[in-house]
Amino acid sequence: MSFNSPYQYGALGKIDSIRLLKLKPASSSDIILQCELFDSELSTAPEYEALSYVWGNDECPQGLQLPSGYLRITDSLASTLRALRSSDKPRQLWVDAVCINQRDHVEKAHQVSQMAKIYGKAARVLAWLGENSASTLNVAPVLDLAQKAKDIGLLSPKGENRETILK
Repeated sequence: MSFNSPYQYGALGKIDSIRLLKLKPASSSDIILQCELFDSELSTAPEYEALSYVWGNDECPQGLQLPSGYLRITDSLASTLRALRSSDKPRQLWVDAVCINQRDHVEKAHQVSQMAKIYGKAARVLAWLGENSASTLNVAPVLDLAQKAKDIGLLSPKGENRETILK
């Protein structure tokens, strides 16, 4: 196992393949983020949660350890994963910044075109707006997430279009 070298993505096997992230548990938020990535066909994927979060800036100073290397991730994603990480059991997630090879433009285009199906198949969709703070909530990230949901055609649980949230 090498934690000193960057993780190398393999090609996804089939047209409906996705990657899922298995976030390993930790007893403290100070413990390094560790995970595994594995491929699955969307039609037969195990239960997972899809994560939508505020990306923040493009800098990637944080590390995510995998068995065969590390991935650089943003501060925003690192803090999100720390907040969502369980203390006693792994958590299976779909996180676009990690589960899509961001350097492979063909894969990225295909996976983005599948996002409505990916979010729709998830057991739960988690929307992370950032750390709690004493300041007033900035609604811009909420509206951005709502617009993204509308753009990819997500519907509310009752089947109504989520367009009303944007009005």
